[in-house]
Amino acid sequence: MRVAQSFSALLCAAALACVSNIASAEENEIFNDLMKKGITLSDGTKAELPKVVMEDGLAAAAQEKVMQGVLVDPKRLTNFRAGGPNDWFELKILGKPATAKGQSSGRNIDLYYVANGRLETIADKAFIKEAMGGGGNNFQILNAQQLKTAGIEVAEDTPTKRERYAHAKMDLFSMAIVEATGQGLSVQNKDSVLIAFRLDPKFENDKVFPNQWKGITRNAAGQKVESDPEAYRGAAGYMKVTRLAGTPKAQIFIEYHLVFDEPFGWFGGKPVLTSKLPTKIDADVRSFKKDIMKFEKNNPLPAAGTQAANPPQPAAAQANAATPGATK
Repeated sequence: MRVAQSFSALLCAAALACVSNIASAEENEIFNDLMKKGITLSDGTKAELPKVVMEDGLAAAAQEKVMQGVLVDPKRLTNFRAGGPNDWFELKILGKPATAKGQSSGRNIDLYYVANGRLETIADKAFIKEAMGGGGNNFQILNAQQLKTAGIEVAEDTPTKRERYAHAKMDLFSMAIVEATGQGLSVQNKDSVLIAFRLDPKFENDKVFPNQWKGITRNAAGQKVESDPEAYRGAAGYMKVTRLAGTPKAQIFIEYHLVFDEPFGWFGGKPVLTSKLPTKIDADVRSFKKDIMKFEKNNPLPAAGTQAANPPQPAAAQANAATPGATK
C-alpha cells in the first residue's frame, strides 16, 4: 500500500509479499523471532509487538467478535465491516516523542481494516507489481548480485514462502530524510498471508543501501538544509491478511503492527506522527482498497464451470516479488 511508500514503507522496506496456534504450511522465522525477543531500540531498551488478533481457523462469529474488539467505538462495526474505500479503519499510535536532543523514543503503530477482495490477490505477482509501482527510485528490491556483495544469500522461493531484502528512502513530512534496508519473509496458507519484516543491521554503514537518517532545517533563504547522517536502528513489524468467513462477497481482514525508534532529531519532540500520520494513512488505506477492487475487476475469476484458455497459476506459486506493506 502506499503507506508502504510513505512512512511505513521505510520500515516495511522488505515486506513482501505467531502465536503458536496459527496453522501454516511453513514457519515464518522472522515473525517467531520478533514475538519471542522483540527488537532492541537505539538506547538499548527492548520494544515488543502485539500478538496477532485474528487467528486462523476462526468461524464467522468469532471473527466478528475479534473485529468488534479492535474498535474503540463498537458502534462503528457495521461501517468497519463494510470494507469499502471510504469505510472505517482503526488506527492506534502509541508512545510519546523523545524530549531531548540525542534521545529516541519507542513508538508503535497498529492498524486494522477490512477490504473487499480475495486473499489470493494480496499474494498475486501482478497485483504486487501494481501496488508497489509508485515507489520509483526511492524503493528498490535488492537483487542477487547486490545481496552477494553484502554477504547475504536468500533462500529459494517455495509455493508458500518467500524472502526478500529491499531498500527505501523517504522524506518524513519535510522534517527528516530516512533510508533503510530490511529483510522480509512472507508465508501463505489457505486462510491467511503472514508477512514479517525487520531492519538488517548489516547495512548500517553500507555505502549504497545504508540504515540512516538526516534532519531537515531551513536556512535564511528558506532552502532545505540536511544534517549529517546518523545511524538508524530499531524497527520491525508484521502484517497479517486473513480471509473472512461467511461473507456474501470475498473480504479480507488486515492487521498491521509496527514498532520503531523515533529519534528526537526527526521532529524535535513535536507530536508530528499523531497530528499528520492519520491523514496520510487515511488516504493510503482508501487507495489500497481501490487498488484491490481495480485489480480484481480487470482480472476476474473464470465463470463457474468454465476453464480459461490459459488458466492462471496459483498466486502463491507465481509470486516472486515483494508483497506490499500494510499501508500503501
